[in-house]
Amino acid sequence: MTAHPIRTLAASLMMASAVTLSPATAQTILKASHSAAPDEPFQVGMEEFSRIVGEKTNGKYKLQIFPNNQLGQEREVAEQILLGTVDIANPSNAVLTNFVPQLILFDMPFLFRDREHMAKVVEGPIGQKLADAARGRGFRILGWHEAGVRHIMTRSKAVASIADMKGLKIRTMQSSAHIAAFQAMGANPTPLAYGELYGALQSGVVDGAEAANTNYAAQRFFEVAPNWSMVAWLLLANPLVMSERKFQALSADEQKIFLEAGLLSSRAERKAYASGEEARLALAIAGGTKVSRPDVAPFREAVKPVYEKFLQPADRVLLQEVIDTK
Repeated sequence: MTAHPIRTLAASLMMASAVTLSPATAQTILKASHSAAPDEPFQVGMEEFSRIVGEKTNGKYKLQIFPNNQLGQEREVAEQILLGTVDIANPSNAVLTNFVPQLILFDMPFLFRDREHMAKVVEGPIGQKLADAARGRGFRILGWHEAGVRHIMTRSKAVASIADMKGLKIRTMQSSAHIAAFQAMGANPTPLAYGELYGALQSGVVDGAEAANTNYAAQRFFEVAPNWSMVAWLLLANPLVMSERKFQALSADEQKIFLEAGLLSSRAERKAYASGEEARLALAIAGGTKVSRPDVAPFREAVKPVYEKFLQPADRVLLQEVIDTK
């Protein structure tokens, strides 16, 4: 029997884009959390979401945005989403896999060819299938932010080749897939909360970490880890989520508006990341960063076993769909 085609989020929202509500009698303030500084793309995405939702609901809804993990680290915030004490957040995909195991696909190293590939995947049938899985675990995925193309920073020993990774204590997210990837590269991965990273680098608790040009510069990590090895090991996805229970409490028209805002604000956030990459790198270089560009082929080869270890048969079907997405 042929399965019904899955409508993409983007296609669904084309039909919803004309929805605007009547003037609101009272405003509802939604608490929104993200882990980045106020001048990073996460803030751009959240502000755009607030603007669209505010306009489309005639002022009924507005986001109060808490940057820099003010409401807790990402794992804590994901739990608060389910509890209803935080309304909107964009925890890293790695964090959300603790609640929605199927999302681990997006944490596979070197998965996306480029940003265009990522956009087609997350806004198409694959993204919708993973969003459906998240609904079953209590999360409504409204859109897909990104946290940049990820590279490797180190305090003292520059990474000019994969051989230089051997034995380095590299901070990773608290993700089994990320840990396995850095083990495969020869490093000693050290899971650590993002808010503790600067101090851990400064004190030598870790030798390095992975990051994108944007947060490497914005958080001034170059002050304590001035070596920047551009390996592009991951294009990090951050689902924009609210609780499914709260989403279902919205009216049908409000649901359409929130989904439209999620799609459009995510595009704005990803555009901000892409457009700021070179400027942020230049800022880091001006601050004393030394850049290396190692051959990434050995890195790609080294992490292949990570796919075998973490992807179940159903995940591998989706993986092939990702690979086939043009």
